[in-house]
Amino acid sequence: QSPISIIYLDIDPLLIDVNVHPNKTEIKIANEADIALRLTSEIRSLLKNVTVIPERKIERNINYGYEQTTIFNNPILNDNPPKYNDISLNLEEYDEEIQDEPIKVEKPQEAPHVRKIPYFEYVGCVFGTYLIFQNSDGLYLMDQHAAAERYNYEKYYKILGDNNQPSSDLLIPISLEFSKKEALYIEENKDKFEAIGFTLDEIGDNTFLVRRVPLWAKIDDVDSIIYDILAKMINEEKVDIIYFRDHIAKQISCKASIKANHQLSKDEIKALVDNLNTCDNPYTCPHGRPTIIKLSQSDLEKMFERIQK
Repeated sequence: QSPISIIYLDIDPLLIDVNVHPNKTEIKIANEADIALRLTSEIRSLLKNVTVIPERKIERNINYGYEQTTIFNNPILNDNPPKYNDISLNLEEYDEEIQDEPIKVEKPQEAPHVRKIPYFEYVGCVFGTYLIFQNSDGLYLMDQHAAAERYNYEKYYKILGDNNQPSSDLLIPISLEFSKKEALYIEENKDKFEAIGFTLDEIGDNTFLVRRVPLWAKIDDVDSIIYDILAKMINEEKVDIIYFRDHIAKQISCKASIKANHQLSKDEIKALVDNLNTCDNPYTCPHGRPTIIKLSQSDLEKMFERIQK
């Protein structure tokens, strides 16, 4: 697959190790995670102000023979994607003497909220999943699950960034059993779980009671959330819960969102569109699928051969 962009970095050569691969096909950059965090923040702040609803272009060859063409043949993305400003980062100031200090990313000033979803009117729903809207620019299709998932993801991602998670005691604590390795990880990192609202107390060999849970966690999902966090900790050898904000938010938002084949009322549809419009990135679900796509009027007219290509 081809990259969607290329970023040039000016880095102090002393921070680069070129001897990590025998064929020199890989290099190692000191404190890669901190640099990636800085890049992520810069790119995210840039993309917040760009409208990127994918426009589906229908390529149809006019053929009066027997070849059958449908609207599902070869849909492609707009060939003229929005242009972004160049991102220039000078990392030479990142001296070795302060490598152990976390990079401080300045929070951009809050700008007035700009509507990112265009105004349109609701037309109907197909397959109980895709909502249809229209305006003077064309036809819009919205995946109701992907749209709800994006809103819930951003909501939970912000909640998980708070070091003081509101939590509540369970009337009946939940008993969970772990392997010896997992139990050791929990015992050594109980404070990391408490940082997001979970209180676990050991009551026996490899058995813990969950006594407190964060307000955002559903009781039915507590065991799967804890097991999942623990697996990520062990597999990726990280114990920082904030590192797992993205993963946890994706897991919770998927379960909490409207499912496909679920009929919505007009009030629920309006609330879904309004919620999506408040998102920093309303155009894709947290897994990268589009929440909404557009077919212009000219695209529709080409499909019905009202105009020539």
